[in-house]
Amino acid sequence: MDLKSSNGVAPVYPLDTTSPTPLYFQVYTSLQERIANTEFKVGELLPSEQKMAHYYGVSYATIKKAVKILKEQGVVEHQAGRGTFVSEPVLHLDPTSRSHVTEAVRSSGGDPSWKILSRQWLMNPDAAADGLAIPRKKRLFHVEILLCADAIPIGYHLVYLPAKTAKKYQLDNLNDAQLLDYLRDAPTKENCSVTRCLVAQLADAKIAGLLRVELATAVMNIDVRHTTMDGEFFQVQRSFYRGDRFSYTF
Repeated sequence: MDLKSSNGVAPVYPLDTTSPTPLYFQVYTSLQERIANTEFKVGELLPSEQKMAHYYGVSYATIKKAVKILKEQGVVEHQAGRGTFVSEPVLHLDPTSRSHVTEAVRSSGGDPSWKILSRQWLMNPDAAADGLAIPRKKRLFHVEILLCADAIPIGYHLVYLPAKTAKKYQLDNLNDAQLLDYLRDAPTKENCSVTRCLVAQLADAKIAGLLRVELATAVMNIDVRHTTMDGEFFQVQRSFYRGDRFSYTF
């Protein structure tokens, strides 16, 4: 028997009442597919829960339960007094995968771009040494990089390399594209071992400004340390990602 809405009219999106799948989950799956197919685009307001109950021919509570799952997954967000909107896609980072964050952006339908903000030599970088387990009193080559998706900043990276590596590969003479390629590929080519440390923190003024978020917004801080087979420091990267755009799989 077909579901009927409260006014007796057949629903616009009828559900399968004979299926063992709960109705709320069928609604959730339908909304997820409609968002994935861009029927509802990023930043667009969803119909009210009352209207969706009419469309699907189910109770308000069923719609509320389906939308709750979408909220928990970051697919939609509720704005008080305005309604529920489709969120920017969340990028999932898996430390066991060799795929690069660029691929994660592309797989979510975004257009990734990388911009080198600065490159410089650092003498006795004690702050980096203390925070990133870099040998003290060492000369380092330092690169600052901004990651964007569809021209929106979503990641900020600080990369440190020992002087002998930077000199060997003449990193300060490479153009931006060549330097980005080197930083991405070199640890794998050198067969380095990798350790990672993830910390949730609040954005300070600099990070907030670069990532275009409010001060004290939650961000992910991921430190990645590459070590050669001889146990020597090869490359260290500290990355800050917008907490509303990334999730991390352990």
